[in-house]
Amino acid sequence: MNERLIEYKLGLLGAEERADVERLLAEDADLSARADRLGRMLEPLASWQAPEPPVSMVDDIVRAAETATPLSYIAARTALPPEREPGGRRPILTLREVIALAACIALFIGVIGPGAASTRSRRLQALCADNMAGLYRGLSSYSMENDGNLP
Repeated sequence: MNERLIEYKLGLLGAEERADVERLLAEDADLSARADRLGRMLEPLASWQAPEPPVSMVDDIVRAAETATPLSYIAARTALPPEREPGGRRPILTLREVIALAACIALFIGVIGPGAASTRSRRLQALCADNMAGLYRGLSSYSMENDGNLP
């Protein structure tokens, strides 16, 4: 019933439905009180008037809509960018692209550089350990052939 009361107060009901709601309001005092409260709540909405847009703005929009065709809209969107040279040739790289490329290279070196340095360090450690093992095998072999004496 609340939805019908709102529709009644907003004037959205047909003649028959409106008559039914008015009959129910006359019969039920509680429903009539709720309808009055709802009416007081909706008063600001009924009294508010949307401001009219300026006439010049409306005329400008209508004129622009009448003169614009899809082809002119597409042509305006596909115009050459401002960095193109008058001869129609575009430079190979613009300053913005060069700066972006330099930033990407610096980022790549910053990420890969420490990893490459640690890989080199681990490779040198493995090479040193292999050399030490070779020295140990050589000394061990010499010691076995010379009755436990070291050089």
